[in-house]
Formats: sequence, C-alpha cells, structure tokens
Amino acid sequence: MHIQEKGTVTSIRERVQTLQLEEVSRHAPQYDSIPPAPSTTKGTPRLPPRPPARPASSSTVTTTTRVTTTTSISVIAGSSGVAKKQAPPPLPRRKTSISSMTESIISVTSTSSNNSHAGSTSSTRALPPIYTGKDSLPVQFHDKKITNTPLPPKRINSLPAPRPTPPLPTRRTTTAIQEGSRRNSDEATVVPRRLPPPPVRNAAPPISQRPPLPASHTDSAIGSSPPPIPRSTRPPPIPVSSRPSSGPSCKPHTASTLPCLICYDYSGPDHHASLPQFQRSQVRSLQTLAIALTSPFPSALEKARVIFTWLHHNISYDVRALLAGNIPDQSPESTIRTGLSVCAGYSNLFEILCTYSGLQCVVVTGHGKGFGHTDPAPGAPVPSYNMNHAWNAVKLSSNHWHLIDSCWGAGHRGSNNEYKKEFAPEHFISPASVFGQKHFPEKPGQQYREDGRTISWEEYILSPEPPKLYKQFTDLFNFSKETVSPSTKRLQPGTRTRFAVSLPCQHLPVIRKEDEYVLFLNVGNDFDVKNFYLMQPDGTGRGYVCDVVVPRNTKVTLYYPNKFDGKPGKGLTREYFLKKVGKCGWSWSYVAEWNS
Repeated sequence: MHIQEKGTVTSIRERVQTLQLEEVSRHAPQYDSIPPAPSTTKGTPRLPPRPPARPASSSTVTTTTRVTTTTSISVIAGSSGVAKKQAPPPLPRRKTSISSMTESIISVTSTSSNNSHAGSTSSTRALPPIYTGKDSLPVQFHDKKITNTPLPPKRINSLPAPRPTPPLPTRRTTTAIQEGSRRNSDEATVVPRRLPPPPVRNAAPPISQRPPLPASHTDSAIGSSPPPIPRSTRPPPIPVSSRPSSGPSCKPHTASTLPCLICYDYSGPDHHASLPQFQRSQVRSLQTLAIALTSPFPSALEKARVIFTWLHHNISYDVRALLAGNIPDQSPESTIRTGLSVCAGYSNLFEILCTYSGLQCVVVTGHGKGFGHTDPAPGAPVPSYNMNHAWNAVKLSSNHWHLIDSCWGAGHRGSNNEYKKEFAPEHFISPASVFGQKHFPEKPGQQYREDGRTISWEEYILSPEPPKLYKQFTDLFNFSKETVSPSTKRLQPGTRTRFAVSLPCQHLPVIRKEDEYVLFLNVGNDFDVKNFYLMQPDGTGRGYVCDVVVPRNTKVTLYYPNKFDGKPGKGLTREYFLKKVGKCGWSWSYVAEWNS
C-alpha cells in the first residue's frame, strides 16, 4: 500500500489512521483481546519486543505517548492479511507541542518514502512503527545511544542599561519665576564702554570707584597716606560764569589745527579739576590721577588744561624753602606727597601727568623774569645768562608745541613774601611771542615762536618790561596782553600817547551795554578827579582807547569803579559817572599801570 504524502501534518496522520482502521475492521474479528499473529505467515518476520519505556528527558518539550502494539503494526503492514479479526487499537491523543508535531512529520515522511521505494519489490514488507515521541522509539533506534544535548544558548547582544530618567524639577511659583528672571537679567546686563564725553560740567566718578591700575616704578616713593591739606587753606572754585564762550565763528579743532586758545571755553576742564575727589590727599597713584583727570576730555588742549588747573588747586609754592636756600627734592612723588614745590616741582609733575595721559610733554629750563626782576639800567652791560626757572612745552597738535607755565599760573608771591594762590590763566593761553617776553629757554630751539624767529639772550634781557597788569585785566575784562598799548611799562614823556585795551580776538562777542564798566585813566601821582580821563569805545565793540600827553616822571594808572552811588559798577554809564563823581560814595580797582 502506498501512502501519498499530504500537504499538512493533520491529513497525513488522519490518512494513516484511517487506513489502519479500515484494514483492522475488515480482517480482524471482534475479540476482547487481540490474539497474536499466526506463525504461518510467510515473509513477515516477527518484530522484536518493545523496549521498556525510557525515562522522561529534561527537555522542555512536552510530548504525548502514543500506545501502539507490535501486532497491530505488523497486521497493517502485512500483505497477506490476517485470518482473525482483531480489535482496533485506541486512537492516540493529539500532540499539542510544535516540537512533537515536527517529529511526527519527520517520522511519517521517512516511513512513507521507504515504503514508496520498497513497494515495487515486495508489498509484504512490514512498515516501521510510527514514531510517537521519546517514550516509544522504533526498533532501528535501539542500538543507538541518544543523548539529550542541550542546544547552545542564543547569543544576544547585550545592550547597556538605559540611564534612569532624571526627575522633573518642581514647578516654581510666579514670585520665584519673576525673581529668577530679574536676577538673570541683572547678571546678563553688560554695560557698554562709554566714549569720553565732550567738555561738560558733569563730575567724573571718584577715583575710589575706578578699577585699580598697576603701580608704576615712579609711584613707589609715594606714601600710603600723604598728609592732607587743611580745608581752610583750599582755594575756592574757579569762577566759570565769567569765562568766554566760543562762538560759532571759532575754528574747528582737528589733529593738525588748533582752535583759538584765547577765546576757547575752558569751563569744563576748570570745573572738573576742582572736584573734591581729585584732592591731593586722595591720590594713591600718579597714573590713576592722570587718567581720572583727563579721560572725560578727548582733545589734547583740554587734557593739558585740566592738569594745569589741578596744579593750581593742589600744589603751593614753597616760599620758605626758597628764601632759606634749602630746596627739597622736586620729584613728582615728593611734590604730590608734600603739596609744596618750586618751579621745578611744578614742571616735573606736569610732565609726568601729561605722559600718563598720552600727551607729549617736556620740561624746559631757562631764565624767567619773575618776582624781584628789574630791567638793566640804560647803558649798563648785558647781564650774563643764568638759569632760574622751569616750565613745560606740550604738543597739542601734529605741528604745534605750546608753552605753559603751571607754576606762575597757580599763584604768585606777595609783597610780604607770602604765597597767594591766584589762578592766572594767561600763562596757559599766551602765544609764544608773548610768552617769550618773560621766558628764555636754555635751548634756543624750544622758543617755538609762531613767527619762526629765534631771539638772542641780549634781545630778551634788554627788551623793555611790559606794563603791570592786574588780575582784573584778564579775569574780569578778558583783555589781551598782546593788544594792550603801550606794550612797555616805561612811557615816552612829553608826547601824545594812545592807551588802548581790547578783547583778545575777533571771535568773542561784542561788549554789551549792560555788561560795560566805566574805565578811566588817572594821569598823575595823586588820585584826583582832575587827573581823570575816560576811555572811549574804539568803534569795534570790543575795546577802548584814550589819547593822553604824559608828563615826565608821571604814573599812569587804569581804574574802574566797582561800586558807585550804592550800586554795582557793572552797567554804569559815562554820563552818570561824570555827573555824580565826587558827589557820592564809590570805590575803585586797578586794571593796569605805566610809568614815564
């Protein structure tokens, strides 16, 4: 009998079972027990006895044992049939595991294939028993030792354990969020670098709030706590209300040109230098002081001016040391520590402050016609050169060196040999031709005259002395030393002489009526109304003139009334002055003085 292989496991097994049942039911009688097969059957050997059941293995596959007798298998496989009918064996239970089903398929397939090849030669050959699991093995497997070798475990690529997810932060309240945002905003705020502002009256931050700068080699001599100047000896702030303001016609200030130094508005640097945070007692470093003083001002002219004014406020002339002939150290460190010096200390300190501020500055030594100087008598021999003074030259533009005397600009000696701290800005603004009337440098190349001339020692020392000009000449009236006439102190007697004063340059506005003062000359050695000569406007609105014949050995003095008839002298008219003079109370002040 040929058993064709079906497409599925279920159809093959059912087909085999059906054939078995049909064969058994057709030939075997119904008995209570199946008798053994007759021994007369030829060609069908008796099957050996079934081996005992093997113990269950440790395999994880669960199988169901199919009970089948050898007699029934032999009867099914026989070709001659059986004389007696036998009872059909019980149906096997269905396997439930995939492994058992696979083993059944392999067994049945193998059996079917063997029967197919052998059926052509002998149809009576007994079929092998159906393999139903490990408990009932076919005969051909009895001699083989079956070992249950466990399969190697599958290799599983081990992956790193995932990191635990961090817990979410707790939700902040609205107040905490607002505080955090404000704090982050404050921390992220970056203050941009501010450029130096134009000259204004605003105060710079105190030095103590600025970042410390590295100390230089010249600062080591400065004490950690220099002696402070008593407040009672500090000069009052410089009056800036009377300073001229630069009009629209002033020249622009560029790198190669300079504005008019005479009419320039210096109120910003002058006010800045007088601030209390720049007092000498607060100075800890010359470099820090220089930067704090000059950083608000972009131009070299204003930087030099603020240093010039600061020396007036903080350094005093050491008159006692000069008279005693025991002049101490004039280094910048000594000057800043003591607050006292002579001309050398002023010039050395001015130079180093300019250098720290980025300015080119040098100390100029030479001769100065200062306190106690007298002109040589007519016909006297020329005095020999002697050095007695020091000042500075600072480069304000690419082609201009300017001469500055910070010592004489800070004050002067009085008649009783006491130092008077009076600001004299003319020693800052004077051109070289005027500056050279009282300053002769040791090196001729440091005259820096605007006309290009280089004067000799004889020309300098024998030049006539200029007229004596009082403080009000420049501070109150802002008159120019260049335009004053006569330009010499000694007058030519018996000749008609023109006296003239005027504003320094044409850039300044004209003098208004309400700002005018009455100017008059007293020609004589006695102050008397009979000797008065009123100065008249020169027609330009910027000056006054008067023509007078001066007798021999006569003093000529220029005055102005500061109070007249119980009222201020400012705004007083000439008509009212002539009408009331000698009939009311009044007071006056000096402006200039000449001698014949």
